[in-house]
Amino acid sequence: MNDIIRLDRNENPFDIPAAIKEEFFNELKKINFNRYPDLFSEGIRKTIGDFINIPFQNIATGNGSDELIGDLLRVLEGEEAIITPPAFEMYYFYCRLNGVKIIESELDNNWMISQEIFKLINKKTKAVFICSPNNPTGNIQDIKTITAILDTGVNVILDEAYFEFSTQNCLYLTKKYKNLIILRTFSKAFGVAGIRAGYLIADSTVIEKIYKVRPPYSLNSLSQSMIKVLLDNRELIQTRIQYIVRQRETMIEKLKEYAIPSQTNFIFLDFDRLNRKDTFALSLYEFLYSEKFAIRTFKDKYVNKLRITLADKLINDELIEKILFFLKNRNSKITIVSHRE
Repeated sequence: MNDIIRLDRNENPFDIPAAIKEEFFNELKKINFNRYPDLFSEGIRKTIGDFINIPFQNIATGNGSDELIGDLLRVLEGEEAIITPPAFEMYYFYCRLNGVKIIESELDNNWMISQEIFKLINKKTKAVFICSPNNPTGNIQDIKTITAILDTGVNVILDEAYFEFSTQNCLYLTKKYKNLIILRTFSKAFGVAGIRAGYLIADSTVIEKIYKVRPPYSLNSLSQSMIKVLLDNRELIQTRIQYIVRQRETMIEKLKEYAIPSQTNFIFLDFDRLNRKDTFALSLYEFLYSEKFAIRTFKDKYVNKLRITLADKLINDELIEKILFFLKNRNSKITIVSHRE
């Protein structure tokens, strides 16, 4: 099904406008492609630093914020990493890749960090991963809990991949806590997942360690040029963020019996609220896929949850209509064709 509508990857629904692409192409004309890019990306780090009012010495760039997770796990001291499921899968991937022992502290019934996490922090802890707003649940974590974890002295890797859609970010805390590391990306709010660009903010000693383990010329000239163009056109990005937020609130209202309040570009549906022991969410997934909508499913104890990326209004409205139809007729036989991947 080549015409499937993909709402399972948390991508921005909007491509970069033609005018901005043209501006990007004009930037490319200035590049000498026979030359390597900036050795340690200092130029674009300064551009990002000016944008967020942080010295470039406190910023590292990477091919997506995912890559930076691996860098951090190589340079931070310790043997264990604490993850708070349900969480972003790449935390697990990079921990396994780097031989870091995974310790889990599951989020509570409200998808907030449990106080049990404090019992797990010890001298072996390399870092605590916190995603806020959280992927896949969409909610933000309490600042008091985040600062209490920071006060233990452990390294906290705070993933703010979706902060632009949120009412909260913790950049100001980096002035007080040298053990706070913030991950950010251009893939979500800025809508350029295709260029694989992200950055982190941390104490300068952490940044220095990262650039000792990273290969030189690691962020290519094209990605650096696109970042510059995007930051020059931040007003358009903000307008699109506001549009997505309005669509999010509409969908949450229409599906409020199942939707978790979100501060991201997606919503999380919890069908365990139906008090059913079957895999109801998977049946809805199959139905929507037969209608050419792909959404995110989960396994094991989260099997009755679904995650849906926001699209434009026409697609969102059609999707809501189909979900409500299925919910209304869930006890009748609906013919579906299985296309699970």
